[in-house]
Amino acid sequence: MNKIKKILIFVLTLGLFLGFLWRGGVFDKSYEETQFCLDTVCTISVESGKDKEAVSEAFKRINEIHKLMNMYDKDSDVGRINSAKANEWIEVDESTYYVLKRALEICEATKGNFDITIGQLSAIWSFKDGVEKVPIQSELVEKCKTVGYESIVLENGKVMKLRDDTWIDLGGAAKGYAGDEAKRILLENGVKSGLIDLGGNVIAFGNRDYTIGLQTPFAPAGSYEKTVEIRNKSVVTSGTYQRYFEKNNKIFHHILSPENGYPVDREYDSVTVVCEESILGDCLSTAIFVLGKEEGKVLAERYGCEVIFQ
Repeated sequence: MNKIKKILIFVLTLGLFLGFLWRGGVFDKSYEETQFCLDTVCTISVESGKDKEAVSEAFKRINEIHKLMNMYDKDSDVGRINSAKANEWIEVDESTYYVLKRALEICEATKGNFDITIGQLSAIWSFKDGVEKVPIQSELVEKCKTVGYESIVLENGKVMKLRDDTWIDLGGAAKGYAGDEAKRILLENGVKSGLIDLGGNVIAFGNRDYTIGLQTPFAPAGSYEKTVEIRNKSVVTSGTYQRYFEKNNKIFHHILSPENGYPVDREYDSVTVVCEESILGDCLSTAIFVLGKEEGKVLAERYGCEVIFQ
């Protein structure tokens, strides 16, 4: 291990700042680009400035995916599905179809504890500064009736809902897919190794080992007590400290229960999944958070992933 050059990354899932120590000389030359996309700050770091064009192509692909799967854009694939009537087939991009298929597999594996049809619930909560909102219970009860992944049917590149009022939210899968796609494009363009950080979804690729510091929930940015070592893997974290607000001395966060519509109450504040695919880690980190430790560990083992609770 002493011959392997390591990179220490402070993964600040909320702050999205990466302290890359390799700037001091692990790579002879390096290139890094940061853009705001997927509603967060995203950074791609590669070995050399000669890879700049490949990085631009990766960011282009990331933005394409956001445009396709943003539930708040009525013209996106997801927006068109959400506004469609029951039993109406909607033709979607092959990327959207793929993400829906993969996400629905996790919905079924977790018996709906992870559910992409949580869109109506997501929409009535607000975690933006100055407009924090706790929906009244009657609202939540009504919106919970719209949740149920079984109401989504996929066939030959088309999507159909069985209920008019069901809304899809791919927030727990699209970012992971974007990371996988960025990695694919970089490799296809000859980039040998690097790091992709999509706001809490970190993807390492190439023949290097990386040590990833996991942000300690609610601690100052850059604080970490646990680390994971990876090579050609993804590290994805879902946590209560990422998007939340406090009201009446209670914390309300964005990881919602499909069953009752309220933020999931657990004895931990974050779940980190380490696995081969970022899309899988994205879905599983949310699913495991909702399921709880015991069932979550079983689920992670089923998919050959490592899970860390904080």
